[in-house]
Amino acid sequence: ESTGIPPDGTGPWGDLLDQLDRHHKRAQTREQKLQSVITRFQQCTAALFDAIVIVDKHNNVEWWNKAAVTLIGIQDRDRGKSIFNLLRDPRFIRHYQRNQFQETLNLPSPVNSDIHLQYQVNRFGEGDRVLVARDVTRLVKLEQTRRDFVANASHELRTPLTVIRGYLETFLEQE
Repeated sequence: ESTGIPPDGTGPWGDLLDQLDRHHKRAQTREQKLQSVITRFQQCTAALFDAIVIVDKHNNVEWWNKAAVTLIGIQDRDRGKSIFNLLRDPRFIRHYQRNQFQETLNLPSPVNSDIHLQYQVNRFGEGDRVLVARDVTRLVKLEQTRRDFVANASHELRTPLTVIRGYLETFLEQE
């Protein structure tokens, strides 16, 4: 176990031990900084509402944030498994395998079909991908409400317009 105090030495061995101790301290400092960055990244992604999943070049799940658990249903046992074991919808598989990720894909959540997710896949690194799934349930419901309103409004307007048109045709025929 290291006490943090370099061993005593004189001559060339002392110089070598001093250099090793300095190198060890620099390595510890770098490791602490890197661990701090990783912790900060994990805290940041845990605060997001969007699911984030990192997939390696072999299509295996490497890492995910907390939202991926609730939105997609990913679990610890899924680490190292194919993304297609987790997201089995044929539309997702086709989209992913097509390898053209300019467009998003909207599908129901594999956990809860009442939740609608918008999937965005981006490449990074050496063939790796990051999958982002955003809950768009509210937008889907608003769009359905808009469509229903337009359909109802056009139906409701059609009846009075038909009556007015009938009156106008009758009026024009009498002249």
